[in-house]
Amino acid sequence: MTHEQLISELTAAPGNERIVWAVLFEDVYETAQGDGYYAYFATAFFTPEDAVRFAANPSDYRFHIRRVRLSLYAGSLQCRPLDLQPFETIDADALIAALSHDSTPR
Repeated sequence: MTHEQLISELTAAPGNERIVWAVLFEDVYETAQGDGYYAYFATAFFTPEDAVRFAANPSDYRFHIRRVRLSLYAGSLQCRPLDLQPFETIDADALIAALSHDSTPR
């Protein structure tokens, strides 16, 4: 889906918004041996099933799935994390780029 298609989809959605799923990664070694827990944005999906499938892949990281309200306001895409925990971060530009399969954040 392109950035423009993402905007079109939100324009047609009730309330110009929808829920998407962000996948965060936790460096387990750093949690255990370093400064403690911190989770960083990895990617995002339109369905929880796709997020779970991604998170189930073997990795040196532990993955966490968080809901994000993606909305269109005055022609601009807005992201509002719904269930972030302390020391978790989601970069809105990176989330939008991941959903639009575009490496250039807007």
